[in-house]
Amino acid sequence: MNKAAFALVPFSTASGAQIRPGNLSRNSIRPPGPWNVDLSAAKNSAITERLNLQLRGDLFNGLNHTNLGGLQTNINSARFGQFTAAGARTIQIGARFVF
Repeated sequence: MNKAAFALVPFSTASGAQIRPGNLSRNSIRPPGPWNVDLSAAKNSAITERLNLQLRGDLFNGLNHTNLGGLQTNINSARFGQFTAAGARTIQIGARFVF
């Protein structure tokens, strides 16, 4: 992103308010949206008539697509226009004993 294309609106020394409104609307600089595919698999096993065991595996962002975030929109920041975070795949494994 070209930092020279943006400028801060000056403030009045008397009131502390902006001298004029800016022409860029709020939240007009947004990062790309997340792209997630969540997957889940479970297996129920009967141990006895009253006892059951469930094994489960969950994948969040199962295809491991890079989801960028943390877009710096502060024009005074040295990292203006850069992404500072990325999401990755998360795996969760669990077991449940039902009696």
